[in-house]
Amino acid sequence: MNTTNVGPKVIIFDVYGTILKSDAPDYTVRDGFRELISYYSKAIIVAFSDASEDVVGSDLVVAEIINKFDVFYSERNCIQKHVLMLDNKDRLQKLGLDSENQEIKDLEQVARDFDVSLNDLVFIGDNKTNKDKESAIYHGVNFIQVPQYREKMPNERAIIINGPDVFYKPVDFSFKSLIGKL
Repeated sequence: MNTTNVGPKVIIFDVYGTILKSDAPDYTVRDGFRELISYYSKAIIVAFSDASEDVVGSDLVVAEIINKFDVFYSERNCIQKHVLMLDNKDRLQKLGLDSENQEIKDLEQVARDFDVSLNDLVFIGDNKTNKDKESAIYHGVNFIQVPQYREKMPNERAIIINGPDVFYKPVDFSFKSLIGKL
């Protein structure tokens, strides 16, 4: 039996700090991105950012990777947490999602759009301010945290604000390390 390219049905990538540098507008795509999506060529590839649709679309075009995605989602596809609190306050607290974040990414919308279950999704993000991780936890989606992709180390204030959950490692992480592991 051939198991090559067996993996998730949908792979969702956060954009800034995951694929493109979060602090340098040079549009350098993180090493191994193209190889990873090529390996999982049967998967639906999604970009998801909390930035505006115009900005995300433009940046993906300039980085010459817009054609690598089946679709991209933007700030329009984020759910305001105060809306979730109306009906799900206990659930949010039980899951430990009562942080300062104002919104989460609506990963359930991705599942609906492609008619797959949440179990068929994998979300890869850098988790700055915990938004990526919280979005995955809330929706019960597998989450892979990667070191934040950036040009320079942040100042001490940024590290304190963003907390210990953000990885500030050198940019030597490559998506190639995820090939065959999703």
